[in-house]
Amino acid sequence: MKRMRDEKGFGLPHVLLLVIVVGLVVFVGWRVSDLKNSKTTTSSASQSSTTETVDRSYTMPKGFTVAKLSDSTISIAYPTDWGTLGPVSKANEATFTDATTLTDVSIGSEKLDGTLRVSLFPLQGFSIIAAKYGATVEAVKNATGYSWKVVSVNPADTTDKVGDTVNYHAITTKQGLTAYDFTWSDEGTNHSRWVVLTPRGFLEIDLPAELQAGDRSDTGASELDLYKATSGNILNSVSTKLMF
Repeated sequence: MKRMRDEKGFGLPHVLLLVIVVGLVVFVGWRVSDLKNSKTTTSSASQSSTTETVDRSYTMPKGFTVAKLSDSTISIAYPTDWGTLGPVSKANEATFTDATTLTDVSIGSEKLDGTLRVSLFPLQGFSIIAAKYGATVEAVKNATGYSWKVVSVNPADTTDKVGDTVNYHAITTKQGLTAYDFTWSDEGTNHSRWVVLTPRGFLEIDLPAELQAGDRSDTGASELDLYKATSGNILNSVSTKLMF
């Protein structure tokens, strides 16, 4: 009788080979999916990095208005009744805004005089007249920030000398920016002025002066406190992110 050939099923080597093939297919599928998700995440991150971020940490005081400097993400808040900030072209300034001259606005019993001016200058070569009849000082970068070098002196200034280094009081605003205090007083007039260091340049903020109505004698303490509080609110509102 002819002996029949044994029929055998899958052996262990065949099972192992099948497991390996299935594993490779699963791995390749996972890797393709992972790379696809990674591209999507990178693309989303790239898009979000070009989107202007809104600063929602700032609480705007009652009666204030927010203005954005043209061609910039820098924004600032100021009292609405001080007028409307609008762009004005100036060759030596990257951005310049100016409000209507204030004639009927008061702080307490005191009058305001002048305009609110907000000007953005390049960091390189920035200079400012320090005060009324004061020296012109230029920003000089150092290890801790900026100091100020006297580059010219007003004939009425008998204190400063060209080449002197002057350190003006610096504070950190609530938005984390460094601001230099160029505030000055003269003949009963208080003039608040700040220079804020931003990634775009130096932001110079000139507030309208506060003066005693009538005889221009020394300003009352309560009015001066209100003026300083308003100045502080404006300064602390400066943001390199858009507000609201």
